[in-house]
Amino acid sequence: LEGRVSDRTAELRATIERLQQTQADLVQADKLASLGTLVAGVAHELNTPIGNALVTASAMEDAARELEATMAAGEMRKSTLNVYLTDAVGMAELIGRSCRRAADLIHSFKQVAVDQTSEQRRHFDLSELVEDNVAALRPSFRDLPWVIHVNIPVGIACDSYPGPLGQVIYNIVHNAMD
Repeated sequence: LEGRVSDRTAELRATIERLQQTQADLVQADKLASLGTLVAGVAHELNTPIGNALVTASAMEDAARELEATMAAGEMRKSTLNVYLTDAVGMAELIGRSCRRAADLIHSFKQVAVDQTSEQRRHFDLSELVEDNVAALRPSFRDLPWVIHVNIPVGIACDSYPGPLGQVIYNIVHNAMD
Protein backbone atom coordinates (compact mmCIF):
# COMPACT_ATOMS: atom_id res chain seq x y z
CA LEU A 1 0.00 0.00 0.00
CA GLU A 2 2.81 2.41 0.88
CA GLY A 3 4.47 1.65 -2.45
CA ARG A 4 1.26 2.46 -4.37
CA VAL A 5 0.78 5.67 -2.38
CA SER A 6 4.38 6.63 -3.07
CA ASP A 7 3.97 5.88 -6.80
CA ARG A 8 0.75 7.90 -6.95
CA THR A 9 2.36 10.79 -5.08
CA ALA A 10 5.26 10.80 -7.55
CA GLU A 11 2.80 10.75 -10.47
CA LEU A 12 0.83 13.63 -8.95
CA ARG A 13 4.02 15.66 -8.38
CA ALA A 14 5.06 15.08 -11.99
CA THR A 15 1.59 16.10 -13.18
CA ILE A 16 1.67 19.23 -11.03
CA GLU A 17 5.11 20.13 -12.41
CA ARG A 18 3.85 19.67 -15.99
CA LEU A 19 0.80 21.81 -15.22
CA GLN A 20 2.96 24.54 -13.68
CA GLN A 21 5.24 24.49 -16.73
CA THR A 22 2.22 24.63 -19.04
CA GLN A 23 0.86 27.54 -17.03
CA ALA A 24 4.19 29.38 -17.29
CA ASP A 25 4.27 28.68 -21.04
CA LEU A 26 0.73 30.03 -21.43
CA VAL A 27 1.58 33.18 -19.50
CA GLN A 28 4.65 33.69 -21.72
CA ALA A 29 2.60 33.04 -24.88
CA ASP A 30 -0.02 35.55 -23.69
CA LYS A 31 2.69 38.15 -23.07
CA LEU A 32 4.11 37.59 -26.55
CA ALA A 33 0.64 37.79 -28.11
CA SER A 34 0.02 41.06 -26.26
CA LEU A 35 3.38 42.34 -27.43
CA GLY A 36 2.55 41.34 -31.02
CA THR A 37 -0.69 43.30 -30.87
CA LEU A 38 1.19 46.21 -29.36
CA VAL A 39 3.82 46.11 -32.13
CA ALA A 40 1.15 46.14 -34.83
CA GLY A 41 -0.66 49.06 -33.20
CA VAL A 42 2.49 51.12 -32.67
CA ALA A 43 3.70 50.43 -36.22
CA HIS A 44 0.34 51.61 -37.53
CA GLU A 45 0.45 54.68 -35.30
CA LEU A 46 4.03 55.53 -36.41
CA ASN A 47 2.96 55.63 -40.05
CA THR A 48 1.16 58.95 -39.54
CA PRO A 49 3.99 61.12 -38.16
CA ILE A 50 6.61 59.46 -40.35
CA GLY A 51 4.37 59.83 -43.42
CA ASN A 52 3.77 63.50 -42.56
CA ALA A 53 7.49 64.12 -42.19
CA LEU A 54 8.30 62.42 -45.51
CA VAL A 55 5.58 64.22 -47.47
CA THR A 56 6.55 67.56 -45.96
CA ALA A 57 10.27 66.99 -46.58
CA SER A 58 9.46 66.13 -50.20
CA ALA A 59 7.35 69.30 -50.59
CA MET A 60 10.15 71.31 -48.99
CA GLU A 61 12.67 69.83 -51.43
CA ASP A 62 10.40 70.70 -54.40
CA ALA A 63 9.97 74.26 -53.13
CA ALA A 64 13.74 74.64 -52.71
CA ARG A 65 14.32 73.37 -56.27
CA GLU A 66 11.72 75.84 -57.61
CA LEU A 67 13.40 78.66 -55.72
CA GLU A 68 16.78 77.57 -57.08
CA ALA A 69 15.37 77.54 -60.64
CA THR A 70 13.85 80.98 -60.13
CA MET A 71 17.22 82.28 -58.93
CA ALA A 72 19.08 80.64 -61.83
CA ALA A 73 16.66 82.24 -64.32
CA GLY A 74 17.29 85.65 -62.74
CA GLU A 75 13.63 86.04 -61.83
CA MET A 76 14.04 86.23 -58.06
CA ARG A 77 11.77 88.66 -56.28
CA LYS A 78 11.63 89.54 -52.64
CA SER A 79 7.99 88.37 -52.44
CA THR A 80 8.96 84.96 -53.90
CA LEU A 81 11.70 84.60 -51.29
CA ASN A 82 9.34 85.68 -48.49
CA VAL A 83 6.71 83.13 -49.53
CA TYR A 84 9.37 80.41 -49.67
CA LEU A 85 10.76 81.31 -46.23
CA THR A 86 7.31 81.39 -44.62
CA ASP A 87 6.43 78.02 -46.15
CA ALA A 88 9.83 76.54 -45.24
CA VAL A 89 9.49 77.52 -41.59
CA GLY A 90 6.01 75.98 -41.38
CA MET A 91 7.19 72.80 -43.09
CA ALA A 92 10.25 72.53 -40.84
CA GLU A 93 8.01 72.91 -37.78
CA LEU A 94 5.70 70.15 -39.06
CA ILE A 95 8.66 67.85 -39.71
CA GLY A 96 9.97 68.53 -36.20
CA ARG A 97 6.57 67.83 -34.57
CA SER A 98 6.14 64.66 -36.59
CA CYS A 99 9.60 63.38 -35.71
CA ARG A 100 9.11 64.18 -32.00
CA ARG A 101 5.76 62.34 -32.03
CA ALA A 102 7.40 59.31 -33.67
CA ALA A 103 10.27 59.44 -31.16
CA ASP A 104 7.80 59.63 -28.24
CA LEU A 105 5.86 56.64 -29.57
CA ILE A 106 9.05 54.64 -30.03
CA HIS A 107 10.25 55.52 -26.51
CA SER A 108 6.94 54.49 -24.95
CA PHE A 109 6.79 51.30 -26.98
CA LYS A 110 10.39 50.37 -26.19
CA GLN A 111 9.87 50.71 -22.45
CA VAL A 112 6.57 48.83 -22.50
CA ALA A 113 8.09 46.04 -24.63
CA VAL A 114 11.07 45.67 -22.30
CA ASP A 115 8.81 45.64 -19.25
CA GLN A 116 6.41 43.07 -20.74
CA THR A 117 9.11 40.64 -21.79
CA SER A 118 11.31 40.82 -18.73
CA GLU A 119 10.61 40.03 -15.14
CA GLN A 120 13.16 42.54 -13.87
CA ARG A 121 12.66 44.72 -10.88
CA ARG A 122 13.49 48.38 -11.46
CA HIS A 123 12.83 51.90 -10.25
CA PHE A 124 10.14 53.79 -12.16
CA ASP A 125 7.75 56.68 -11.84
CA LEU A 126 4.22 55.27 -11.59
CA SER A 127 2.65 58.05 -13.66
CA GLU A 128 5.23 57.65 -16.46
CA LEU A 129 4.77 53.89 -16.54
CA VAL A 130 0.98 54.13 -16.79
CA GLU A 131 1.21 56.93 -19.41
CA ASP A 132 3.66 54.86 -21.49
CA ASN A 133 1.39 51.82 -21.36
CA VAL A 134 -1.70 53.82 -22.27
CA ALA A 135 0.17 55.56 -25.11
CA ALA A 136 1.26 52.19 -26.46
CA LEU A 137 -2.32 50.88 -26.24
CA ARG A 138 -3.94 53.98 -27.74
CA PRO A 139 -3.83 52.65 -31.35
CA SER A 140 -5.98 49.67 -30.33
CA PHE A 141 -8.88 51.92 -29.29
CA ARG A 142 -8.22 54.87 -31.59
CA ASP A 143 -11.39 54.22 -33.61
CA LEU A 144 -13.54 53.95 -30.50
CA PRO A 145 -15.17 56.95 -28.79
CA TRP A 146 -12.89 56.57 -25.78
CA VAL A 147 -10.67 58.92 -23.89
CA ILE A 148 -8.43 57.58 -21.16
CA HIS A 149 -7.40 60.11 -18.55
CA VAL A 150 -4.50 59.14 -16.33
CA ASN A 151 -4.79 60.98 -13.04
CA ILE A 152 -1.67 59.88 -11.18
CA PRO A 153 0.53 62.55 -9.63
CA VAL A 154 4.04 62.70 -11.08
CA GLY A 155 6.76 61.71 -8.64
CA ILE A 156 5.37 58.52 -7.15
CA ALA A 157 8.55 56.45 -7.22
CA CYS A 158 8.21 52.70 -7.29
CA ASP A 159 10.75 49.92 -6.94
CA SER A 160 8.93 46.94 -8.32
CA TYR A 161 8.19 44.82 -11.37
CA PRO A 162 6.69 47.05 -14.07
CA GLY A 163 5.90 44.17 -16.45
CA PRO A 164 3.02 42.71 -14.44
CA LEU A 165 1.59 46.20 -13.86
CA GLY A 166 1.74 46.86 -17.60
CA GLN A 167 -0.01 43.55 -18.21
CA VAL A 168 -2.77 44.56 -15.78
CA ILE A 169 -3.22 47.87 -17.61
CA TYR A 170 -3.33 46.00 -20.93
CA ASN A 171 -5.93 43.57 -19.57
CA ILE A 172 -8.09 46.35 -18.11
CA VAL A 173 -8.15 48.25 -21.41
CA HIS A 174 -8.84 45.17 -23.51
CA ASN A 175 -11.48 43.85 -21.10
CA ALA A 176 -13.21 47.22 -21.27
CA MET A 177 -13.20 46.95 -25.09
CA ASP A 178 -15.02 43.59 -24.99
